[in-house]
Amino acid sequence: MSFFSSVADLIKSPFSKPKVEPPTDDRKLVPTLEQMQADGAKVALYVSGPEGVGYQANMWIPVLERLSVKCAIVIRERYIARELFPTTLPIYYLNNLRDLELLEQAGFRTILYPANPQRNVQALRFYRLNHFFINHGESDKAVNQSKLLMAYDRLLVAGPLAERRLRAAKLPLRHNHIEFVGRPQVELKLERIAAPQKDLKVILYAPTWEGFVEDVNYSSIGNFGLVLLRTLLHSKRYKVLFKPHPYTGTAQKVYKRHLEAMNALAGNEFVELVDARDDIHGHMNRSDLMITDISSVLNDYLYTRKPMILTNSMGLNHAALDAQYPSSAATYKLDQPGKVLEVLRKIAEADPLWDAREAVCRDSLGSFPEGSLARFDRVIRESVSPWRQIAHRGGAGWRPQNTLSALEHAIEVGAAGAEIDVHLTRDGEVVLHHNPQLNHVYTKKDGRWITREEQVAISSLTYEELRAYDVGTTNPASDYAKRYPRLQSVENEKIPRLRDAIKLIKSKSEEFELVVEFKANVSDVTSHSWETLVDATLKVLDEANFLSRSVFCSFDWGALIYAKRRFPHIRTWFTTRPSTWLVDGTTPPPEDRAPRPEALEALRALYRSNKAHWFGGFDPRKFGGSLPTALATAGADGWFGYHRDITPELVAEMKARNISVAAWFMEDPQPEELERLRGIGVESICLDHPEARS
Repeated sequence: MSFFSSVADLIKSPFSKPKVEPPTDDRKLVPTLEQMQADGAKVALYVSGPEGVGYQANMWIPVLERLSVKCAIVIRERYIARELFPTTLPIYYLNNLRDLELLEQAGFRTILYPANPQRNVQALRFYRLNHFFINHGESDKAVNQSKLLMAYDRLLVAGPLAERRLRAAKLPLRHNHIEFVGRPQVELKLERIAAPQKDLKVILYAPTWEGFVEDVNYSSIGNFGLVLLRTLLHSKRYKVLFKPHPYTGTAQKVYKRHLEAMNALAGNEFVELVDARDDIHGHMNRSDLMITDISSVLNDYLYTRKPMILTNSMGLNHAALDAQYPSSAATYKLDQPGKVLEVLRKIAEADPLWDAREAVCRDSLGSFPEGSLARFDRVIRESVSPWRQIAHRGGAGWRPQNTLSALEHAIEVGAAGAEIDVHLTRDGEVVLHHNPQLNHVYTKKDGRWITREEQVAISSLTYEELRAYDVGTTNPASDYAKRYPRLQSVENEKIPRLRDAIKLIKSKSEEFELVVEFKANVSDVTSHSWETLVDATLKVLDEANFLSRSVFCSFDWGALIYAKRRFPHIRTWFTTRPSTWLVDGTTPPPEDRAPRPEALEALRALYRSNKAHWFGGFDPRKFGGSLPTALATAGADGWFGYHRDITPELVAEMKARNISVAAWFMEDPQPEELERLRGIGVESICLDHPEARS
């Protein structure tokens, strides 16, 4: 199986159909509302610009065709249709502001922008939609430090290098403004070599264009490129694939004349002129080495692990090049085009930048166990499906909580994921169980219910000893059984290991996620007793390549901050208790189910004395009482709030900081409460009885 097919199979779009050429009849490009609704797309790739801009869409078409969410292409100029590759995606020509309003009317949720043309502002006015900047290439060009980027809700960049580039420009980035998604295109299209190669026969020369302004002119088209191409041609040692940028000569006519002179050297066995509109990735695979300028093709080519030569037509010293353009640290510098053969000979003899290319590749394109395509798909899927059901403890109202049967049922009923609780056994196994000790209400041993006195701690038993207990049935005389009358027993159900839960989920679903709760101990004021549990849990999920399908929550924010230090890319939901629990001199209402009076007073005493350790050092009172500010400062990705505390104002403040909002309940809420939460923008709900909801 080829690398392409194995990755393409990773996400099988449910919308696959034969590719077709874009319509040539302009009338077929103008959609009706009924047509757009019938197509059912929720995501639009928004393309605008001068002639030749179609390449920016073509770069994303193979990715969007494979997503689990249906996508469409919106073009603002008619001629773009003629520049697009054949595709399965519907294409809509929306010319004016009234046409654009069809996007909201047809139910679109997210708009993806591959560039910053002037007409983007006409779509950005739709405040109900998500506006994500995805760029058409990852590079060190100065245009990737524009303040125009601040207009978008999210910046989907490839890797850490892009974030550092933006922060170096002192752009006012918001909390969670940036999301690393890699470059799904290169994962789909490019082949990688396993070791340095000495036999360099085919060279791809892919110079960039001159840019709209001189400050972003990195092109080697001109005398530099002409000498370079002539030197390679006259050597008769290499096959050169010459692929200029499709915009070359559009901003300055002199570059068009230079390009014509360089094109004239092609058309023989040593220099092949590649159509500027061709997909460059196929030619990257044909080549053994690439010569290029500061541009996104440099960063894409990093994925191949093949060597690159960077033209230094600007005449900078090498230290300045590497400092100003960090990706260039992975390249061999060419200061004089006539010496290109000497540089090529040195690369063939030894390739000392092999390790540097791998390091810059991880920095520039990111490194994700699940792969870029799966990561990008998750981000887009979540953007259009904001109302997600999470099965509380796997769906405690339907099946035995925190068990494999509960997880399997949650997948069957269509829940987006399951909230689970984790603990460590004496021999270090991470297992699913709510309480730190066994629960006599639903635990049997040797066919009889255990007593309260036999509720031993999970940590005191090895995993094999734990398997002697059955947690699949509920004592019918208990209040728990009365609380969950629809709970179906499962005989001989054991407390599962986390690794077993992951194995089951992977066999049943490609999307189902886990919301993993690290249990908090209110009396644990000074000790971080959760560190060992967090470390072990992260290790299991990382080894199973399941971190990207996991969210971590806890009432003890310190555990989440610690986890995020270990794995910065994980998602964390900072959980809060009912606010009524912390108000002195009051009795929480019955529906808030406060702990016993002595426990409640102990909690309030810690809060009064500013020893509320569960805030992990980010007590909202330190931030003027602002919970959103505290969460944003702590690095939270989401707020997992008690439903009665979630207000429209708090949701708006959270979303302004790119913090998602999820709700938890003491018991499943009434329909009107669900509608209230949905109406104010809550994205996820954690239910004992997850089921299909519109």
